[in-house]
Amino acid sequence: MKNKKLFFILLLALCLPLKIYFIVKNNPDLKFLADDQRNYTIAQNHALGKGYGIYNPMVHRYELSAFHTSSTIFLYEFLIKHQVSQRTIVFVFYILSTILYLFGIFYLYRVLTLLELSTWMVYAFTAVFALYPSVLNAMGSTYRVDPLVMPLHVINFYYLLQWVKNRTLIVRTCIFLTISITFCCFFRTQTIPIYFFTGCFLLFLYIKDRRTTKPVNNTILYFLATLVLTISIAFIPVLIKNKKMFGAYIISTQTGFELLHGHNPINNGNWEISSPGDPLDKYVHEKIPDIEKLDEYAESKARAQLAKEWIRENPGKELYYIVEKLARYFVPRNDITPTKPLFKYHPATGCIHLLFLATIIVSLFKDRRFLFSREMGLLLIPVAASLLLTVVFFFNFKIRYNAEPFMIIIAAYGVNRYLKSSKLIS
Repeated sequence: MKNKKLFFILLLALCLPLKIYFIVKNNPDLKFLADDQRNYTIAQNHALGKGYGIYNPMVHRYELSAFHTSSTIFLYEFLIKHQVSQRTIVFVFYILSTILYLFGIFYLYRVLTLLELSTWMVYAFTAVFALYPSVLNAMGSTYRVDPLVMPLHVINFYYLLQWVKNRTLIVRTCIFLTISITFCCFFRTQTIPIYFFTGCFLLFLYIKDRRTTKPVNNTILYFLATLVLTISIAFIPVLIKNKKMFGAYIISTQTGFELLHGHNPINNGNWEISSPGDPLDKYVHEKIPDIEKLDEYAESKARAQLAKEWIRENPGKELYYIVEKLARYFVPRNDITPTKPLFKYHPATGCIHLLFLATIIVSLFKDRRFLFSREMGLLLIPVAASLLLTVVFFFNFKIRYNAEPFMIIIAAYGVNRYLKSSKLIS
């Protein structure tokens, strides 16, 4: 107990000042990033009675937009009506993200302890997570919703891992998980696949356990049903808004645009900022001549159709793109701005990626019972979901960021198992 307290005191004494330093260094003026500034402008326009719209330089007109999910737009409009300044919003965000960062550290420690790793392995990999380049700086110090959502993944999966290890979920925990997971899905929709596959996995385990002779608590079933209902209710205002705007019940129009970014002859399956007159813009105008007459939803569908046609016509190139996307996923590069050159490539990221891949490959050939265990099955879901999104769309640091805590956990799990089998640790 004394060692644990000393460990956390020393770790927080090191990482908390660093966290604050990177926040101040990277965003001293407490400014919005481009995507949130766009959403804030849309919220302002709606508050002024102009509808949920913004000027689109690609088609040279003001148009209704549901490109990003509406969660932050609803939030910004509420804050605008209550005259909360942008600087105040960003300042409060950083306080919340720092608090959740600390909770994320503590709960990752608890996950590793729950997996019964040796004490020193738990300490070492908890410190790795706390000081990990993307967690501490590259993503974690930016004004995005991701630094709020990622630590919640760690907390959520700690409680789900307890159930997987045959511990009962109490009502209080179910309520917390319902609120937390709904928040994650509502404010960062790319996490929906993570929790969809997690729900399917938990349901599979429930059914499997029901077929055994041991009694099974139905709490997980009630929890999953409540979670689906809560998430569905949360998105009702979004669906209604977009139905009024575009005549379709959609969460956003982003899918078609992002699909084309990952499947075209110009960008090699990678995301690049598109601007009027660039090669991708010319390609789109050539293939969709009337694109400037389409609303955002119709344009999204047209771009998605163009991407699907390109995939059908270029299967060899598409296969090459998939390999390249997966390679980019595991390159030890972090999301950077010109103010963060030291975090472009980082040995800590590279080491975790190598240890993660080594754990998967060695387990596949030598220890499949470990690889296909209940615990590993749950922990692999965020990584598998982020890899799926990478293949379907393109590699994005924000997508990998949601999986990085679990890559660290799995790397620690694998190293601990190897050292135990080699009798280097007890």
